[in-house]
Amino acid sequence: AVGIDISQAMLVVAAEDAAREGFADRIQLREQSVVDVTDVAVFDLIWLPQPFLPQPVLERALPRLHWALRPGGAVVMPINTNTESGPIGAITDLRNLMTGGGTVTVATAEHMLAAAGFADVRVLDLHGGTALCAVRGTPSGDAPTAGRDLGDKTIKDSRLSD
Repeated sequence: AVGIDISQAMLVVAAEDAAREGFADRIQLREQSVVDVTDVAVFDLIWLPQPFLPQPVLERALPRLHWALRPGGAVVMPINTNTESGPIGAITDLRNLMTGGGTVTVATAEHMLAAAGFADVRVLDLHGGTALCAVRGTPSGDAPTAGRDLGDKTIKDSRLSD
């Protein structure tokens, strides 16, 4: 398993938690932004918590995460939504913004996932909120290979490197 965060302090907490639970030897922690993921076809599941990621970050990260999944792999993305209006809606939006990711509609989240190549997008209305699940689709065009440029970063095939 791999966990990433841009906060060294959070990675220390994660490492302590993993050690306490007895699986520190089975997890790799990286100080890395989600927009800098360059792995190709190595993950079966990606947990992508929108509440901590602003929409521009998600839009940049999702294509990279699509390629990081193995064929048939899935992404689970809980989202901050807001169905309220007036003062309650404003307070909800402010609370959502304070976590870093702000408020996003289900339709916007579905569109972002589809635009990045994900397929079979499903909305789960859970007791604690809403999450979207999607699988790595089969995009048109050539599959990425080691060295393929995706915007400002080069994707590497981690199976080929140390």
